[in-house]
Amino acid sequence: MMQGMTKFEILNEAERRTSDSAMDAVMVDYSGGDHDFGRCTRWLWTGGGGSLVARMASGKVLDFQGLQECRMMPISISAVLTGSSATPMVAFF
Repeated sequence: MMQGMTKFEILNEAERRTSDSAMDAVMVDYSGGDHDFGRCTRWLWTGGGGSLVARMASGKVLDFQGLQECRMMPISISAVLTGSSATPMVAFF
């Protein structure tokens, strides 16, 4: 769970962010292990096809298989985990 936030606050923050425009972005790098953002994304862009193992804003871990190239995903995640194969990826906040 995100530091200093209750599960209820994280879920509300995730819901609020889905309609907002991105104000920041980072390249995702999970080559050395999980890439924990320390905050929840508004969008995730995957440039290459493959899979995405992500920790959702709720804390659940999901494995998205069969992603196609160049997809913008409106998902609120707090981390990209090892086991993902789609590259490159950009997280938008």
